[in-house]
Amino acid sequence: MPGILGGNVDEVGVNAVAEPMRHEQWYEFDRVQTGRFELGVVHHGDRDPASDLFWEGDDAAGVLHGVVTDAPVEEGSPERLFRRLLDEPAETLSAMDGLFSVACADEETFVLATDKNGSRPCYYAREGDMRFSSELKSLVPVLESPSVDLRALSDLLTFGYVLGSTTLLTEVAELRPAHVLTVSDGDRSIEQYWEPGFELTPVANYSDQVDRAYSRSVDSVVDTIDTRTGLWLSGGLDSRILAGKLTDADHPFRAMTYGPTDSDEFDAAEQVTATLGVDHDQITLGPPSAFAAHLDRAIGLTDGMISWTYLLNFVHILNELADVVDVTLEAAPQDTYMGHDLSDADARKLESESVADRLFQRYGKLDPDQSRMLLNDSIDDPLAPLRDEADVTSAETPENVYRSVVWNVLAYSHFRSSGVMRSQVGTRVPAVSSDFLETAAKRPAEYNQRSVPFTDGAVPMATTRIKFDLVRQMDESMAQIPYQLSGLPASYPQWAHTIGMGLRESLKRVQTGQPGWTAVIGHWYRTDPALNSRLNELLDAASERPEFNAAAIRALQQEHLSGQENNIDAIAAITTSESWRQQYLD
Repeated sequence: MPGILGGNVDEVGVNAVAEPMRHEQWYEFDRVQTGRFELGVVHHGDRDPASDLFWEGDDAAGVLHGVVTDAPVEEGSPERLFRRLLDEPAETLSAMDGLFSVACADEETFVLATDKNGSRPCYYAREGDMRFSSELKSLVPVLESPSVDLRALSDLLTFGYVLGSTTLLTEVAELRPAHVLTVSDGDRSIEQYWEPGFELTPVANYSDQVDRAYSRSVDSVVDTIDTRTGLWLSGGLDSRILAGKLTDADHPFRAMTYGPTDSDEFDAAEQVTATLGVDHDQITLGPPSAFAAHLDRAIGLTDGMISWTYLLNFVHILNELADVVDVTLEAAPQDTYMGHDLSDADARKLESESVADRLFQRYGKLDPDQSRMLLNDSIDDPLAPLRDEADVTSAETPENVYRSVVWNVLAYSHFRSSGVMRSQVGTRVPAVSSDFLETAAKRPAEYNQRSVPFTDGAVPMATTRIKFDLVRQMDESMAQIPYQLSGLPASYPQWAHTIGMGLRESLKRVQTGQPGWTAVIGHWYRTDPALNSRLNELLDAASERPEFNAAAIRALQQEHLSGQENNIDAIAAITTSESWRQQYLD
């Protein structure tokens, strides 16, 4: 996967770190050095020419993976950017926008940083000489005796991904979003250089402010794309809003929609593309045999740091995507910034519940007691990572601490899963500008996700107010296209969409018993010989590991295969870690 790498290593060492990242024959690798530090960047070359930077001067050097959309230096001046980062790391990064990880060094100072979203993973060795990489597996060759971190295994089971600075390797940490690591005179320091200023407060004409800030952010991202562009278009509102903004910016794009064979995503997306007059590819997930054939590769590309149940469309991405587009845009993470980071039910329950307990209600995949049992009771508190994340933020109220963690979790979930796609093409998201992020952080409480009255938060209203407002500010024909979850035109009132969404969800449950992606892949595991065989092999191997409780794994497996329970989340967590260990540690 493209990314940055290097540290206090010689030429042989930097090449050893780079080798596991060279997944495709078209990748290009550029190396720079200064004094004690060797730095490198693996990139897509002419397929995404606006992405990735490298620079070497007489006494300093730097590499950057991704794109910068705004910076406090003259555009096209990498030397000035890297030198300013070395002189004033936190101040410079606070004034930078984009999707990137960056490293630079001179004779005295080394700087490593992530962007404000944490869109590009960045790993570093905890002890000894500085060694870093965009891929966890790349650091294995330069570690003496790498070992598996039990906390990471617990996170995979409990949440489906590893949280915070923890990684699958005890000796390696991940740099959190909006953080900078500095080495000066042999001393390391890590600091958070930016927060968006979370606040729930009245704001006049809030929808108009969001619309303007979002448009400017989209324009800044579009300016970094010079090649064939693909947009992941669902039947929902986020990608529809983005499609409209791309059209407003006169940026050509190809729309792509994926789902199971009977997905209702396709119809609404087709109406959007017909209205905008753009090409549209409809992609069916699977088949399960192909899913099985590419499973280990997808796990490797995401470093085993996120369960493969989050990697929905990797068969198409790994086989066909690079043939039709060079850069993809997706709106999927932006719903967090548009009211989904806090519901009215969350705000109410935070008056009596801890932030960590409330976050577990949002993100928990497996009961903590089950996680402990599967790991032979080696982890005392599976929810400790949520408390650690809550301690990082400077936000003061429970609601805003909660929102801060939810924003950071995007780096550990959505952006981490994008590694599969980033291995094939350049990737972008629209929510990059400080202006937009700060506008989203400071909003009126009435724009939080609402729930149906008298349901104690159990029944959410159809999406959020701000998204309906933004769609209705678009061309009227776009507002008349049905919203996939409700089947009603987006121009209809929110309460009508809520009723429509409930009716459609009830119908799905009657027809399939359990709607959603986990039901599909759970069924594939029971019925497809190839997927069944590969997952059983991985479960057999995991059962032999001292960290796992073999009897508990067998019980999960048998419950699932007999149809008693759908345990695919736990099975996926176990097989994700086992696949990665077999590929890169054993």
